[in-house]
Amino acid sequence: MVINNPINASHAFQIGKLIRGRHFENLDVILHSSGGQINPAYQIISLIKSHSDNLTVIIPIYAKSAATLFVLGCSKIIMGELAELGPLDTQLLERREGSRIYSSALNPFKTLEELQRFALQMFDQSVRLLLQRADYSIEEAVKHSMDFSSRIVAPLFSQIKVDKMGEYSRALQIGLEYGRRISKRYGNISEECYGNILQKLVFQYPSHDYIIDAKEMEEIGLNVAKPTDEEGEIIHEMMVELFDSMHNRDDEDEIALIDPEEEQCKTTPSTEK
Repeated sequence: MVINNPINASHAFQIGKLIRGRHFENLDVILHSSGGQINPAYQIISLIKSHSDNLTVIIPIYAKSAATLFVLGCSKIIMGELAELGPLDTQLLERREGSRIYSSALNPFKTLEELQRFALQMFDQSVRLLLQRADYSIEEAVKHSMDFSSRIVAPLFSQIKVDKMGEYSRALQIGLEYGRRISKRYGNISEECYGNILQKLVFQYPSHDYIIDAKEMEEIGLNVAKPTDEEGEIIHEMMVELFDSMHNRDDEDEIALIDPEEEQCKTTPSTEK
């Protein structure tokens, strides 16, 4: 399943057509996607899981953003040597300077963290300087430093829009809730473990394009299987083909169902996008 364009509702519809009336004991999903809308991504993983008993997700290069949801509900994860996932912070479509772009809902919270850190550093430095260079008691130094720091940082905090913070908070909760639901229903890890994993994926990485590789996934508690020699060769061939299509700016999505018991591969035509 190669989705070069952002995941959207049409992709869920196409996949539904391919697997309608079918059930698979073992299903391998080759996933290559930069992400997209989180609601259709949740629908797709729920749809695939309802039609399969054991789901293996194979990631040749990347499954970023909303596509990261897939790994939370699969039985097995196989990644190429350069494969990566990304944080699960929800993306919001915003208007900026006459254009509409996707922006991470986590951005304003990271900004708030930096302002808080800046305010505390300024307060600490001010207290130390007043104690070193002026004949102030600790109480006096703290009082003057609080007044000084607040006058400096108050104009910065005033630029934060409270209503937007609420909107961004709700957007992050969407990713957290979908991840929790998928992990609880389909995952093979304990509730305590997937709670920690989701907190990490949604809130704790520094940027939306941050690389989460196989080693990092293992360290946060996700089970990643190393490909066999034969699987490694197949993944390498897929990587070469995908890199070529990316270099040639091929924006076509390819969603196909390959059944080894059937002679023909079923695909969804590009006109259905």
